[in-house]
Amino acid sequence: LHLYGFGHGHIPGPNKSVAQLVEAWLTTTPLALPLHEAPDIWAVVAHLSRHLRALPTHTVLSFFESRYTLLRGGLRQAIMASRARLAREATDNALRVRIQAALHAFEAETGATVKKMPLSVETALSTIRYTLATPPEHGQFASMSVQVLLATLLQLDPAPLARRLVKDAVMAGSSLHAAVGEATDKGIRVHPRTQVTRGSPDPTKYEAGTLLLAVGVTGSDPRVRPWNVRVLKPRP
Repeated sequence: LHLYGFGHGHIPGPNKSVAQLVEAWLTTTPLALPLHEAPDIWAVVAHLSRHLRALPTHTVLSFFESRYTLLRGGLRQAIMASRARLAREATDNALRVRIQAALHAFEAETGATVKKMPLSVETALSTIRYTLATPPEHGQFASMSVQVLLATLLQLDPAPLARRLVKDAVMAGSSLHAAVGEATDKGIRVHPRTQVTRGSPDPTKYEAGTLLLAVGVTGSDPRVRPWNVRVLKPRP
């Protein structure tokens, strides 16, 4: 589905920020929290993720199980992606320490100065190709119930759950965004289009664009990809 809108492909929406929409939508639920300090959608997801992890596990699991159908494939995909990300971060940190130590040793031994050392470290890290020593086997999830998968994801990385809440809050605040969100919930890929710029617009660059991002519209920015992983489906 190609979505043509104004300017950079945006459609009319609520005159509220993502933080305001999410805060209002959660007010009457056990997950309520203030979000006035969250300046954008990325901060909202970060705040909400920390909040979900800090709440009693039973409270969070009961909320999601009562309102959503748990999607085994999406939960499994999110868990595997989170494990891979954590492995990359651990490798990054270990390699960063080793590279810095090697550069310091080079300076001490030769008397030379490595200019822009942080940049040198990041350049070295950017050339690394990651492989998991023990790739996760799909079979390991076979004996896990969807409830266990949900609890595992909550402890490992609550961000996919936070993104689902953001999506529903935006859908509740705009009938047009609700229609787009319902389409993406059915597995329909929605692409923003515009006649103002060449190519596909980037919904991550504008507040109005992030409202589209929240309801599952695709984009070229890598930060869009996690929003297209469906872990939960609202109950009728």
